[in-house]
Amino acid sequence: MIRFYLYFCSVLYLLIPNSIVGQPINYKLSGYLDTYYAMDNDSKFEVLSHKTRPFSYINKQKDEFRLNIAQLQLSGNYENKVRGIITYHAGDLLHSGWEDLGATDPTLQQANAGFVVLDKFWVDAGYFLTHIGGELLLPRDNWLSSHSLVTYFEPFYQTGVRVSYEGEKLTAQLHLLNGNGIFEDNNYNKSVGVYLGYCLTDDINICYANVIGNEEAGNPENARLMTFHNFDVYYNINPDLKVKGQLDFVTLEKSAGVETQSYMGVAAEAQYSFLRKHAFTLRSSYINTNNNLFIEAEYGYEVAAGIQYKPSDLVYFRIESRIVTFDDNYKPFKVDADPSSSRIELMMNLGITLE
Repeated sequence: MIRFYLYFCSVLYLLIPNSIVGQPINYKLSGYLDTYYAMDNDSKFEVLSHKTRPFSYINKQKDEFRLNIAQLQLSGNYENKVRGIITYHAGDLLHSGWEDLGATDPTLQQANAGFVVLDKFWVDAGYFLTHIGGELLLPRDNWLSSHSLVTYFEPFYQTGVRVSYEGEKLTAQLHLLNGNGIFEDNNYNKSVGVYLGYCLTDDINICYANVIGNEEAGNPENARLMTFHNFDVYYNINPDLKVKGQLDFVTLEKSAGVETQSYMGVAAEAQYSFLRKHAFTLRSSYINTNNNLFIEAEYGYEVAAGIQYKPSDLVYFRIESRIVTFDDNYKPFKVDADPSSSRIELMMNLGITLE
């Protein structure tokens, strides 16, 4: 059904310029590739065919050269009145972020289209990347290739309808979704989401986003309301120094035999650029859970640092290290043949964008 829908939309998209509006659509075709090599001191997953790295969607495998993502994207815009985008991808991120989480068509990263209803007001529908989070999905769009521990527990994608106002300083969105971090609906309820982004100055941006709804699979009788709140702040201190921070707060209401659960995540990141083409980034994040929401640990924290070299705006090479640690009662790793609550990582990434 999904493939038929995409085929139908593609054909309609090509016919519109000549048969309806008589004007060409401004198309853009682009590609993106990210390769990596990752290693760590966790020996829990030693089998060659399954050297996976938990608590990471990016750089998922270890001890071999791998492909995070290879994607092809087609976008179109007609006089800023009609727009659409479709992205197909392959690589380890497809398996860890789409296939392993149950997406029925994991090769499809996003596919949505929309139109203007009033000046600066848009209506879009389809598959979207999430509106939640201070870090984006792709390594090229972040200062480090790895995601923070806070981002790991955020959704990557969603399906639904979005109504948005896109002004010069204010961006406001209202989402009606199948659910939080899913494509296909898993129950009889829909979720709603809000995004508000405002430019206080040319150098300071603040954002708030949420998703509210029942995310329990099955019948309405087992419904539990989940509220997911995300706050982000971005500050360009000067042309060479940038900082950002994010705060996530999640609650899941109690039900029969299950107490109320909650989760909080905080992350801060700074990037300093030097020698025009180089940058150093430092990131720290912390999570705290109540009654095992998302994870059985009481708390966890992460520190990451990396150096980036960009010979052009379309190419980057990064070397970074990350330490992930949980409380002593939660030991998901294995170091020196003993269960461990901490892991040390080293990663290298090379990314190229073609457009």
